[in-house]
Amino acid sequence: MTEMKKIKSALTALSLLFFTVTANSQTIKNPVLIEEVSNTGCIPCAAFTEILDTLVCYRLGDVISVKYHGYVPDKRDVFYNNLKDEMDKKLALYNVTAYPTTVVNGHYSGNSLEAGQLKYLINKYAITDPQFDIELAGDVADHNLHVKAVVTPKTDVENPDLRLHVMVIEEYYENPAVFKNGETCVRNITRKMLPDGDGFDLSQPLTKDMSYTYEADWAITNFGDERQLGLVAFLQDMKTKEVVATAYLPRKTEALNSLRLMNLEDTPDNVCSPDFYGTVTFRNEGANRVTSAKLNVSLNGRTHVYDWTGDLSRFDRQQFKLSGITDFDLIDQPGVNTAEVWLSDINGSNSESNHFTLDFKTAIKARNAVMLRIFTDERPQEIMWQVFDSAGEVVASGGPYSEQRKAYIEKLPLTTDDCYTLTFYDTGGNGITGYYGSGFFELYQLASDHTRTLFYKGDYTGRTYSLNFSLLNADPSAGITPAGTAPQDPSTPVTLYGTDGKVIGRTTAGSMQNGKTANDRHGVTIVRSNAAKSRKVIN
Repeated sequence: MTEMKKIKSALTALSLLFFTVTANSQTIKNPVLIEEVSNTGCIPCAAFTEILDTLVCYRLGDVISVKYHGYVPDKRDVFYNNLKDEMDKKLALYNVTAYPTTVVNGHYSGNSLEAGQLKYLINKYAITDPQFDIELAGDVADHNLHVKAVVTPKTDVENPDLRLHVMVIEEYYENPAVFKNGETCVRNITRKMLPDGDGFDLSQPLTKDMSYTYEADWAITNFGDERQLGLVAFLQDMKTKEVVATAYLPRKTEALNSLRLMNLEDTPDNVCSPDFYGTVTFRNEGANRVTSAKLNVSLNGRTHVYDWTGDLSRFDRQQFKLSGITDFDLIDQPGVNTAEVWLSDINGSNSESNHFTLDFKTAIKARNAVMLRIFTDERPQEIMWQVFDSAGEVVASGGPYSEQRKAYIEKLPLTTDDCYTLTFYDTGGNGITGYYGSGFFELYQLASDHTRTLFYKGDYTGRTYSLNFSLLNADPSAGITPAGTAPQDPSTPVTLYGTDGKVIGRTTAGSMQNGKTANDRHGVTIVRSNAAKSRKVIN
């Protein structure tokens, strides 16, 4: 064999190897396309990039981003200068005058968006009835890329403004030095536009169900790691700028059997008894379809194992609900319990996912009886609350209140040992603390010897807030003596409190007659004997 034939044979083998590796990486059809314009000197861009990358990472497959860079404020931006002519075409197309600029499926969407806004736009501009199908293939050999895109219309199309754009992206690039805006890495940065910044011309009439093939080559330059090479293609009406079809061919993956935990939510906190539940979200990030795995949940060192079966292609997500896990020991109050979740035995292999670890608290405990003290904010009329027993029945409630910045005392009429949930409601949606003042609440344990002990103090924001607590040795009479009784020793000092908890007077036991003080103070009053710390109610 001649030397030339050997070289040609080696290149062919490399090409075949690439296709073999990516054979399991099918084109992902019609993800929402986010085009982001940034600059390495733009500080607001760095802040928004974190929001964008987090969302795209979580929803990869449903969403894909491509990033372009402009020339201000950092005129030496390496991503812009390496692809200046093509980047300028995108800046002109979208009339970019500020950084960052976000375009969702061809629709200009604003600058420095919040996560909620971005999610809304993704749902708004998602392609729900695509009129085209796009298949992508890529072949890398000896630092040369050959791309093939096959477009198949689902109806006859005649649009003189239709073009096909193919973006070569580097899915993850880490810079040796820190950029001016503080970033060190960039995701989904555009490294090349094929065949150029204008894309492929599809202005000729297209026939339904007929496939049209477009190919291009590129000698790979200014690329950090070719293993991070991915392809994004989209059909765009250049007049309206609307994107009518998209396709994404992800970078090749070295892992065959791989699952990634994406989220663990709806988990308990402040639990009275051992009971763990929640929703686990995981995603296939390997080359192989995943059909089985074990889901492991370790609670304070005791592991519970679920068998999962299904069928996930790459980037497909699955939710799994956990419930009824009670065979573990709670850390006693005050205590923090630890849950660890991971996937193993993926497709029967020894592959294992990442681990999620979270902490949850053991519910606070009280004995005998419970008193709630609320210090209102400037919107007391918005404050209401309810106490639920473990059966979900309302056993106590209160509010709204009338006076601002005032303490209100509520003895909770709890008659049985149980796990209770105290839920606050704020009709204004702003909570008891924040813009309208720093209100708060306290929970006291009322003992049978008439002492009270603070066992929880907190506040809350938002429309609702819930807290669990358990009650042991329930005694509704604890802490407050029956009305009409008074300390026996006439000389015993007595302090008089209003129901708001404030001191309104001091006297002696002898000056109290038939439930009223010697100065004939009327209304509801809480009386404390300074000697015995007892309580009574005078009407």
